[in-house]
Amino acid sequence: MDRKQNVLIGVSAVLFLGSCALFWPVARTLLFAATLSVVLVPPMTRLETRLWGAEGRSGRHAFMSLAVTLATLAALLLAVALVVFIFVRNFEVLEDFGTQVAARVEETAQNLLGTPFDLQARATESLDQLLGYVQGTFVVAAGMLVDLVIFASALFLFLRHGNRIREALREALPGPRQHLFDRFAGVTHSSLFAIYVVHVATALITVVLAVPFFYLIGFGEHVLFWSFLCGSFQLVPVLGPSLIMVAIAIYGFSQGDTTTGLLVLFVGYPVVAALPDFFFRPFLLRTRMKIEAAVLILGFFAGIVSVGMIGFVLGPLMLKLLVEALRLTREELAGSPS
Repeated sequence: MDRKQNVLIGVSAVLFLGSCALFWPVARTLLFAATLSVVLVPPMTRLETRLWGAEGRSGRHAFMSLAVTLATLAALLLAVALVVFIFVRNFEVLEDFGTQVAARVEETAQNLLGTPFDLQARATESLDQLLGYVQGTFVVAAGMLVDLVIFASALFLFLRHGNRIREALREALPGPRQHLFDRFAGVTHSSLFAIYVVHVATALITVVLAVPFFYLIGFGEHVLFWSFLCGSFQLVPVLGPSLIMVAIAIYGFSQGDTTTGLLVLFVGYPVVAALPDFFFRPFLLRTRMKIEAAVLILGFFAGIVSVGMIGFVLGPLMLKLLVEALRLTREELAGSPS
């Protein structure tokens, strides 16, 4: 390697480190856009080919990338707005529910331990803080405008040039190692698809199952609120709707409504919480995405604890890539001559 090449490598390394330092404050936004583009590029490419053919789609690729970016941004904003609207509109119901559950838990704890607790005041205070946080979402939206612009710009660039970036990275590797790149690229796509699509699909299934159940137990006036709440909590595997069902059962028993409490425990939990969590999610992961539910759940919680909300994506992805790397290493060692 001559001096010119050494200088080029050194300059490239400095520029790379400088770029990382410059964009570090928005790294999570860029990573979110990058991972989302990995999921969106293949279906977008198939749609372009179907509409304009393999030859005609190249001239309209920028237009399609822009359209998909705007549609994705609109869908995300609409989802957030819907959740905020439903929550704020039904906050009084949630506040009364939380107070009743806290009172029941407080009474039980005092009877068992003989120690006074003041859970009702704490529950009310926590719910008020939560309401203020949710209502403040739109107040801070102006401050998030820069992040939205960065996200939309990055997503557009990744959608437009994603295939080129992938091919450039692949061609930079020696020929015998390009199959490893293809394998890891396939694992990355299937894992990200699982993280985004399977979680959302499971949440929607939960909402569909929750609507008739809440009608059954007499929550008809606020059935959409409770159903959406269960669906939102389903994004947290295992713990999500189970906590809501336990709280509703406590609420029913505290009101002297034994029928509702028993229905929640023996119908609501198995159908609304357990069925999507322990059947639909593992089934979708196992049959379509080839990723184990335990790996996804472990990576999900570990990622959230380590790096915040972006860990929702990076945690399961990195764990799955680690498992795949160990599998490839075992295959290489088994195939090498002793």
